[in-house]
Parts: sequence; structure tokens; C-alpha cells
Amino acid sequence: MFSSDLMALCADQTIPLWDGTYKIPWHDPDFSARMLEYHLTDATELASRNRQLIAEQCDWILSQLPEKCSILDLGCGPGLYAGPLTESGQVESYLGIDLGPASIRHAQSTHTQPNMQFVQGDVVEVEFPDAVDAITMIYGEFNVFSPDDVRRLLEKAHDALVPGGLLALEVQSADAVRQLADTAVSWSRESSGLFHDGPHLSLIENQWFAEQNAARQSFHIIKPDGTVSTYHNTTAAWSFEALSSLLRAAGFEHVQRQNSWPSGNPNLEMITAIAAAA
Repeated sequence: MFSSDLMALCADQTIPLWDGTYKIPWHDPDFSARMLEYHLTDATELASRNRQLIAEQCDWILSQLPEKCSILDLGCGPGLYAGPLTESGQVESYLGIDLGPASIRHAQSTHTQPNMQFVQGDVVEVEFPDAVDAITMIYGEFNVFSPDDVRRLLEKAHDALVPGGLLALEVQSADAVRQLADTAVSWSRESSGLFHDGPHLSLIENQWFAEQNAARQSFHIIKPDGTVSTYHNTTAAWSFEALSSLLRAAGFEHVQRQNSWPSGNPNLEMITAIAAAA
């Protein structure tokens, strides 16, 4: 049975959606180390695509870019896109930014070429380089930022891109986010998992917040001693029209859905935009 504290926690819809607890703890060293294992395996696509699909996506990105170019990869994880993007020589400069310390350490130790750099930090806060030809954010990471941070991120991206530069955002569709909120509560017993190294019970609940047009997924981790740790992951549902409006407000033009993008996941779609001259 639930403890009274856990019951109250599960029923609480007053927890602010976009405060400091709205994301799972990407920055935590232990969490980041466990997440890295998911990034590096092809057995699951919880964190990253399989290597074949990553190669196809990199080919698609390169087909959109000039013969010699630079790329800023936001939410780069352990650098799985860095090699395929740079090996042909078309990309002369690659910079990846990610919040996970284990992922960045792996990327830095794996890719030591002088034209590749990796920085740990929040993409909303880290300073971007100037005159970049393309900025990418893959695998739906865009949706987990608050509306205010989305606006800041898009303004920073526009300022970093050369006029005519490409912004490529793989976003979760609005329908997919809404369906996430409708997923039933689930229990599982784990010997170890993403949120805890040892045995525990995991309760996952999903809620929809219509006024904010967002879903919140809550992970309640119950340890053998009875302590409960709760983590939230909040996901905004951006319609194409709303996202287009945000992009235009930040200085972008030619906003397009890219149906040729090799997503491999019907819940994700590629949206591109071009940086207009200031």
C-alpha cells in the first residue's frame, strides 16, 4: 500500500511546472553515469538512437549544409554524432554542449581531434560561439525547456548563426506529448535503474496541464528503507504554428517540417529554420 506521504505527493498538482525541479537530474554525477550506459548501448533507444540511424541522420544534416561548415550540437550527449558529422571533412569545426558530466567526459576522451570540442553546461546559460553555420538539437530535447528558456535559447541560436545559417530542431509532436500524459500509472520492481543503483520500487505517473499545454512525468523511487525520492520531467507540447511563431519572433524565417528526416520514431519530427540577417 501507499504511504500517506506518497499518496499526497502523487495527488499534488500544485507543484510548479517550470521551477528548478522540472527536469530529471542530468547534471548529477551518479545519474549521468547511469544515463551514459543507456547512451552507449544499441539494446534500447531510451537515450540515443542506434548507430546506423545516427549515421543516416548525420548524412541528412550534412546534405543541408555548405561544403565547408561549422556545427554547434546542443544536448550532444556522449558525442555519438560528432564522429559521423566530421569524418568526411565537410564539418571543419564541431562544438557539443551537454549538461551530463559523464557524457562530456566520454566525448572528450573518445574524440580528441582538434576540430572537436565538448563543453559541460546548460545550453541556456553557456555562451555560444559566433558565426556558426548550423545548430542542431536532436531527439526531442527542445520540448523539455520552459517557455521562457525556449525563447532565450532561440534568441541565442539566432545570434550565433551566420545569416542564412540552419537551425535543426527534432521536436516531440504535440500529439505525442499529449499521449504521454494519458499513459497509465505503472509500478515496477527493479534491482537497479536510472534513478537508483540498488533495489527499489518505481512508480511512474503522468499528468496533463491544459493551461500550460504540457505534460509532467513523475518518477517516485521507493527504496528498501522506505524513503521516497521523486523526480519530475516536464514536456511542453508545441504545435507547429506555435513553434513557427516563436522562431519568427527570434529572427528566423523559412520554418519547415522536413518529412525526409530519418527519424525512426513517429513521435518525433524535424523542424528547420533559417537565420535571417539582423
